[in-house]
Amino acid sequence: MNRLRVEVVLVLLVVVLAALAPGCRRDADERLGLAEKRVAAAFDPADLASGTELERAIASPAAEVAARLKAFRLRESADLALTAGEQQDKLTSTWTLEVDPRGGVHVLLENSHGYGLETYAVDGGVYTRPRYGRFARHNPEGDEVERARDGVQGVLAGYLEVLGRFAARKDEGDTTVAGRPARRIRLSLSTSPYKLRDDDPAHAWRRTIAVSELAGLVDVDRESGAPLHATLDAAWTAERKLASREGDAAPPRTGQVSMKLAFRADVDQVGAVPALTAPEGALPSVTRSRPLLDRQTLLEGLAGADRAEGK
Repeated sequence: MNRLRVEVVLVLLVVVLAALAPGCRRDADERLGLAEKRVAAAFDPADLASGTELERAIASPAAEVAARLKAFRLRESADLALTAGEQQDKLTSTWTLEVDPRGGVHVLLENSHGYGLETYAVDGGVYTRPRYGRFARHNPEGDEVERARDGVQGVLAGYLEVLGRFAARKDEGDTTVAGRPARRIRLSLSTSPYKLRDDDPAHAWRRTIAVSELAGLVDVDRESGAPLHATLDAAWTAERKLASREGDAAPPRTGQVSMKLAFRADVDQVGAVPALTAPEGALPSVTRSRPLLDRQTLLEGLAGADRAEGK
């Protein structure tokens, strides 16, 4: 799995649960929509307080956002406190996404559990390093850069995919953020959350969610759908299977997990991000030796040359 999406999943729930039970099996049933490739969808800026129009807007892929904003910096942070029985844990995560006018990309992920990953995608190369490590260069593999950007751009959308049905929305009209026309939507705890419309067995636990606190706001860029400024504070409980510790013969048990979230996101430097450059001192691309294949290719090339000369 892409390490950027692993980080997002960790923040949202799964690995945090594992942290409460060291050595236990990590559940992998929850991807919060981030494992799928995001696609652009039309939205109505004047209708963001209706239905799931807000989720439709902020789920815009990072490539679509970059095409509209040209260059920008997105900084996000999330504090998550989790309690499962007598066990407690806290996790603070930060994300930074920078896109320069030429399409260069810089992604930085860090959290308070010691995880970190930094990536540059510039001049046709991808440079990645773990926290405190050394950059290593490789050629882009498929759509990895696009997915890396989406992994950061889609964090708020991932939270609202789970909590959005509990959110009442109020349209507070037009505003301006980072020099961009935006629409402000105020979020509060709904007195009548709508029914979960998700038949995926892996998401069955979502039916057990009970939200006690929810407040926030989202300033949505009218053109791209990007959340230019956002806050989301929420507290909820859910029933989850708590994995047994290593050496424990007892089967996994179901218990109530309580979570409290404080999320912030801001976009700035719109159109003003300096050109990104490759990090200095990066290790070169690692190429795997293929002597048999290389030999066969050479022989076929020589044979073709002989046929062309009539030998």
